[in-house]
Amino acid sequence: MRYATIVIRADGGGLHPVDWALYTDPVVTRETIQKINLLSDGTFVIIYELSGDLLHAEELLSNHPDIITADVTGEEVGLTYMHLEGNFTVKALLTIVQMFEFVLDTPIECTEGCGVRVRLIGDDATLQTAIATIPDPLEVTLEANSDYDPTLDDVFASLTPRQREILTIAVEEGYYQIPRRVTIEEIADALSLDSSTVSEHLQKVEACLVHEMIGSKL
Repeated sequence: MRYATIVIRADGGGLHPVDWALYTDPVVTRETIQKINLLSDGTFVIIYELSGDLLHAEELLSNHPDIITADVTGEEVGLTYMHLEGNFTVKALLTIVQMFEFVLDTPIECTEGCGVRVRLIGDDATLQTAIATIPDPLEVTLEANSDYDPTLDDVFASLTPRQREILTIAVEEGYYQIPRRVTIEEIADALSLDSSTVSEHLQKVEACLVHEMIGSKL
C-alpha cells in the first residue's frame, strides 16, 4: 500500500467560492477539512475546522449564495458543518476519489494560496493515474510518495502543539528540501520566536521521528 501527499491549488477563486470566502476573510482562518462527501445530487457536505472570529464566520456563511445549510460551533476554534452547492473543481476531485476507489485520508490540511494538502492511500498505479487525472485548471504539487505507515500519524499526534506548528512551517517553507530554502532564523522570525527555541523544538521532533522509524529495529 502506498500513499501520496499532494498540494492542490486553483488560480483565482480557490477550489470553491465558499473556500475562497473563508480564505480571504481577515478574521477567520481555515485550519483543516475534517470530512467531505459528494452527494448524488451534485451537492456536497463538508466539515471545516476554523479558528478566529467564529461569530463573524457564521454571519459570513449565512449570507453566502452557495451555502444550502451551515452550522458553526465553538468560539475561537470550532467546527463548521456545511451543505454546499457543487462546482466543477470540487465535483471533479471527489469524482476522481470515487472512480479510482482510493482512500482520501483526513483531516485535510488547508494551506496558503487557498490550497489543500491531501494524502491519498492506495496502490501505486492507481495513485499515479488518479493524480494525472486531476483537471488542468488545478495546480498539483507532489510532496511525497512512499509506503503507507499509519504509525506516522500517531507520531505527529504525540508532538506538542508548538512542535507541530514549527514542524509544519519548516516543511512548508522548505527547510527540509535540498538545498534548504529557509533557515532556522527565518522560521523563528515567521513565528516571532528565538532561533534557539525553534532549533531545540526541531531537534526534539527529529529525534522523536527517528526513534519511531528505526529505533525498534536497532
